[in-house]
Amino acid sequence: MQPPSPTSQKVTSDTPSITHTFNAFTDAGGIIDGYSSTIIAAQGSPSASGSGLGAYTVSVSGGNSFSLLLNALSGSDIVATAVHSVLVDPPGDYSAAFRSFGFNPTTNLQSTYIAFTGSLS
Repeated sequence: MQPPSPTSQKVTSDTPSITHTFNAFTDAGGIIDGYSSTIIAAQGSPSASGSGLGAYTVSVSGGNSFSLLLNALSGSDIVATAVHSVLVDPPGDYSAAFRSFGFNPTTNLQSTYIAFTGSLS
C-alpha cells in the first residue's frame, strides 16, 4: 500500500479557492474500497468539497494555510493517507501549529504521507 507522493502549493491571500486532484494510491492487494478527506488548519475552519481522488475544492478565505488529507479506506480502517499542503502568502500567525507537525512554513513547505503496512486487526 503506497499513497501518492505528497504535494504542495503556495497561493496569494487573494486566491478565493484551490482545486486539487490526488494521484492514485498503489494498491496491489486491492484493499481500498473508499476514501475520506480531512483538512488540518491552524486557524479557521476551511471545508472541502469533492469525492474519491477528487477534484476537491477548498476555500482559501481568511488567508489561512492548511493541509488537505485524503485517507484511503478498507472498510472503516484508514490504510494510507495522501497529503496536499497549501501555504497562503503572506503568512499569518500559524507557524507554531505547523511546527507542531514538524515543519516550518516560513522557510519551506514539507509534506509527508503515512502508510500502514501489514495486516489490519
